[in-house]
Amino acid sequence: STDAGTTWSSVVDLSAAGQSAGQPQIVAAPNNTLTAIWRRYDGSHYIVQTRTSTDAGANWSSVVDLSAAGENAYYPQIVADSNNTLTAVWERYDGSHYIVQTRTSTDAGTTWSSVVDLSAAGENAYYPQIVADSNNTLTAVWERYDGSHYIVQTRTSTDAGTTWSS
Repeated sequence: STDAGTTWSSVVDLSAAGQSAGQPQIVAAPNNTLTAIWRRYDGSHYIVQTRTSTDAGANWSSVVDLSAAGENAYYPQIVADSNNTLTAVWERYDGSHYIVQTRTSTDAGTTWSSVVDLSAAGENAYYPQIVADSNNTLTAVWERYDGSHYIVQTRTSTDAGTTWSS
């Protein structure tokens, strides 16, 4: 809608037809780029995907797979900082544990960094969330099961997701 919700555009399918998709989120960067993120079932596994629009949702980029093929990924979240950098997080099952992972894009979702594991290997981590503050510091949080209890953990990045704190 461009008129405060009085009228709306036609519906646009962002995920592929014929396959289940869910857990959608959308973010608007300061440059008015819209980026949607969701998880989609490809017939064998859930993968995290994204698409971007630079014209208020009239047209969308091709679908980009953020999570690795052949592994289940869940609970995607996305944030845009004041420099228009996009950062996504999700949890991925590696066959024995759930790991929180992230990727970053500095070009409106055209290309994405390599996957970075945020949570510790060999431990289950769930339900990631991410935020960018006004100084472009990224902070991710998630819950981790230590074998006896659930604890909340966090990591931060001050360089657009290139490196992360302990």
